[in-house]
Amino acid sequence: MPRHQFSGFSLGPVLIMLALVIIVVLWNHTQAPLGVDRAEGDFQVLGAVRLEENPGNDGDSFQVQHGTQVNVYRLYFVDTCEKSDRYRSRIEHQARYFGGLKEQHVLDLGEQARDQTLTWLRNEPFEVYTRGESVMNSHRIHAMIRFPQAPENQQWLCERLVHAGLARIYTRGTALADGRSRSTFEKHLREIEREAKKSKRGAWSL
Repeated sequence: MPRHQFSGFSLGPVLIMLALVIIVVLWNHTQAPLGVDRAEGDFQVLGAVRLEENPGNDGDSFQVQHGTQVNVYRLYFVDTCEKSDRYRSRIEHQARYFGGLKEQHVLDLGEQARDQTLTWLRNEPFEVYTRGESVMNSHRIHAMIRFPQAPENQQWLCERLVHAGLARIYTRGTALADGRSRSTFEKHLREIEREAKKSKRGAWSL
């Protein structure tokens, strides 16, 4: 009788399957579990977070609770439209960026961006990637928001907003924790934006 073979049954496939199971288990153990704070490069990653409901929340800036602290985080790379007519020059600039929109269209887009961002943050687990950098010496803090359970190219909040045609690529960028440079990631966002324009999503449909 051949070695590792009993009554015509070969152990070869069983051993292969066992090896694959071990590889998968070991790989899963190397992945950062959800809800755990950690460091990635020079970023602090906050995993145990939740959206803090506040009337001031909007599409690119919102309050997040982490433990006993509540901070206002402002997205890198993208800017969503204003929700009120308080900042006239900013509204005009946003209108030009999207091809010459009417003021009311800009304000409506600001409401849409806020509603969509808050819906994502309420309904999906997310993480905050931050270096603790202040936004123009204010109380707001620069951050990237990641949805770790989402498919590739839908994990970063800034990607989603650009894809939906609800944000312009216009503010401070940063190198990413995964090693991509600022310019590389901005180029990636521009590609997403071109596809959003072609598909006439969000502001590009007006």
